[in-house]
Amino acid sequence: MGSFGQLIHTKVEDLMFRMYTNEEIKSISVLKVTNDMTYDELGNVQCPERQSDICETCKQRGYHCTGHCGHIELPVPMYNPLFYAAIKKILGTMCTKCFRLQAEGHQVIQLQYQMVLLEQGYGLEALELADLV
Repeated sequence: MGSFGQLIHTKVEDLMFRMYTNEEIKSISVLKVTNDMTYDELGNVQCPERQSDICETCKQRGYHCTGHCGHIELPVPMYNPLFYAAIKKILGTMCTKCFRLQAEGHQVIQLQYQMVLLEQGYGLEALELADLV
């Protein structure tokens, strides 16, 4: 086994977070979650319980299995709870008669550019744009 000095060290230069689309979620999902049961019909955990057990999805031993995502299909579209504060802030600036943002022209343009950046996965840049104006 090598020493700590032999490890490859890297520096993180950039990190990006974004939301998955419905199609992406379904493509990485290994199953559609239809109940909240953690155990199967025999009372077993639905993942390798011991590190030496074989995962039924990837056929690797428990210590090599990284875990697998499932997905839940909802009957109606839902807002992501993580976005509630932002949604509330945006809706609070809208006119209740014409449903337009009550903001000056440059603010609307800034928001439009921020939305484009967010849609492309550039969250940090969208925040930085807010600081520039």
